[in-house]
Amino acid sequence: MECNTIGERIAHLRKVKGISQGDLAKAMYVKREVVTHWEVGDRDLKTEYTIKLADYFGVTCDYLLRGIPSENVDVAKATGLNNKSIENIKMLARLSTECNHPNLGIALNNFIGSVHFVYFLSQYMNYRNKTGQLAYRLEAFKEWLIQHEAKPPRDLLKYAAEVKLENPTSPAADVMRCDAELKFALFCLHNSIDSYVEDIREELLENGINP
Repeated sequence: MECNTIGERIAHLRKVKGISQGDLAKAMYVKREVVTHWEVGDRDLKTEYTIKLADYFGVTCDYLLRGIPSENVDVAKATGLNNKSIENIKMLARLSTECNHPNLGIALNNFIGSVHFVYFLSQYMNYRNKTGQLAYRLEAFKEWLIQHEAKPPRDLLKYAAEVKLENPTSPAADVMRCDAELKFALFCLHNSIDSYVEDIREELLENGINP
């Protein structure tokens, strides 16, 4: 079951555990209505309850907040990919190692030589390029703060959003523009991976392989 929101994940974990909203409320020492608000999504989940829920259900906070299972957390942090994209790539890796069908090599070679694969690679390279640009802009913003005798905070990106509002001509504006471009590049990369997987499934089916 794919759960797209924090509330959906809490509800799913609760149902898998076989408990009611009232049971979960007692375990969290809150009113049942609070659990309802969490699951519906009309109330923010505070940090303390995120940790308590993660411990209670035996999952990570990353899973609750972002839907990323513990085995995919390191990959998500290193690449920026979401869980769906990571699972799609793992599925392709399993196919390449586990499937002994004689037409698998033909299907993969046909797809790798197609325009769809080139588009996927271009989106990945664009994402990596934007990641590098943001890192460079953040470093420039940090130096600008030091020059203005301001101590750079730990979360430069969040601080840049505040500085931009006060000083639109500062390097903070470049940081926020790069951040927006990076988010869009990541969105395009996720879509290209989804398309990549769907197209390669069709290629495999045409070659008599059921993925």
